[in-house]
Amino acid sequence: MDVAAVKSALAAFAKRHKVALGRLAGRQSQILELGAFVGTVQHFKAAGFSVAFHSVAGGRFRLKTGTRGHPCDYSRVVCSSGDMSYELHSNVSARGAHDGGVYCVDVGIIRPGAIPMSRPPGKWVAIENAQLVSFVEVKRLVIYPMLLAQFLGIVHEI
Repeated sequence: MDVAAVKSALAAFAKRHKVALGRLAGRQSQILELGAFVGTVQHFKAAGFSVAFHSVAGGRFRLKTGTRGHPCDYSRVVCSSGDMSYELHSNVSARGAHDGGVYCVDVGIIRPGAIPMSRPPGKWVAIENAQLVSFVEVKRLVIYPMLLAQFLGIVHEI
């Protein structure tokens, strides 16, 4: 292998795609959340559920990548098997089970109809805790004991 040629090719590639690589680095958390969403869909498919993608407009899937905005403005996935049915939403806010706080989970597995699919009057806050079946949370952080303790506390609260 010509190490100098490989090094030169990598440098040229990085220079040519500098802007795209810079944007990618700045969106790592969102890419990780997208990966969690796709992984959740794949889990339901592997478990024998039928999976239906529901887009918002123009036939394009729109992932909610932050806490702001009403979930009806973003795409969702409906997973069904027999009499079981769940909706998958990205960055969905749910009320805590004990303190009434609002927690935003990266992927919410919720009961069908928990989120109105048209914008109701007033500001969107969260689904009720009983409507949240399960959730997926991903973090791009260095793990340390206090972080794990905080995460476990949030899991028990939700």
